[in-house]
Amino acid sequence: MRLMLTMLRNIKQLIAEFRNTPYPKILIPTSNHTLIPVSSFTKKHRLAKWVEPHIDLKDPDGKLNPSAIDIDRIPGFSTNSIPHSKKHHLFIKFNEDVKKTYNADWKEGNDGLYPTKESYEIVSTRKIFFIPLLKLHGYKGKYHNPPEKTDKAALEFTLKICHKPLVSNFWHFEFLVVDAAGNEIKGNGKGYRKTVYSSIRDKIQDIAVF
Repeated sequence: MRLMLTMLRNIKQLIAEFRNTPYPKILIPTSNHTLIPVSSFTKKHRLAKWVEPHIDLKDPDGKLNPSAIDIDRIPGFSTNSIPHSKKHHLFIKFNEDVKKTYNADWKEGNDGLYPTKESYEIVSTRKIFFIPLLKLHGYKGKYHNPPEKTDKAALEFTLKICHKPLVSNFWHFEFLVVDAAGNEIKGNGKGYRKTVYSSIRDKIQDIAVF
């Protein structure tokens, strides 16, 4: 109990210090940065994802609550790479009037944008879970299209983790889902896509850590 209280005090102190410090420079890309291939990552690397405070992070079995993942957002699922960025960096929330500016895609050869202190707030009530990157990258599953045509041979999809830097967040990664021919699977979670996205969500639920 004493150890837990000490950890909570340390976390509160870290958040308090973070509120009073400038935007983390480690998140800002420069013209010298280059895209990072997933092949360069190791077992220690994780993807971090924040969840709204009102959502229970764990289910009754202690696993990730399926409600923590909206399957319609699986294509392009937005995450941060750990340990390059830090857990508390996910508490940053840009103001609505500048969100599109600072969340714009970054292009190699360009410098990023450094947000002003007034352009964001710190939402420390966000809940966070982690995904072992290499346990998810390359995940494959089966589906039928249309879903009711189960008498035909199942099709296969693959999930890829891609480095997709933003102008104010170099360590931003997204999901890319492709079929056997390499065509991107995207759009809302209806029809065969619901089977694909649900399979990915189930996989994340199995491997997520806290």
